[in-house]
Amino acid sequence: MVTVDSSSSKFSIYLYCALLALPWIGVQTIWNTEFAVLSPTLKEFGLSDAISTLAWIAGPITGFFTAPFVGSYSDRSTFKFGRRRPFIILGLALTILFSLLFAFANNFGTAARLPVAFISFVCLDVTINIIQTPLRALGSDLAPQGYQETVQLFASVFQGLGGIIA
Repeated sequence: MVTVDSSSSKFSIYLYCALLALPWIGVQTIWNTEFAVLSPTLKEFGLSDAISTLAWIAGPITGFFTAPFVGSYSDRSTFKFGRRRPFIILGLALTILFSLLFAFANNFGTAARLPVAFISFVCLDVTINIIQTPLRALGSDLAPQGYQETVQLFASVFQGLGGIIA
């Protein structure tokens, strides 16, 4: 385990803070990829413009319920691998699963492809929230005293980078 505290060099502390925030590139890349493909895919599967844009309400609604639940549960958890990591790993595994399900929805046949795509999209929103809630807390938990804001600053920069990558 890496130990960095306020007695370490400034460069070491900033590097450590950047490494703590690095996963945000992936989180934002997933969000932006979802933004780019959802509406065109749902329209291709037969939904009208008006209905396909209503699908975007799923993210805020699932986030409203998922984030406090996951945050509260991870705050109280006592897993061997830490309070945050199991949620991040589970969220990542489920995100991969539902991303693949969404990507291959067209292979489920004409009748099933729309429900499969829509359900996997909603599940993706849930799983991304499962990742990002403990990820935000992990940065603050592990940052040296007085550098929590630095981790969050790096997270914001890396989210922007993730948006550019996507």
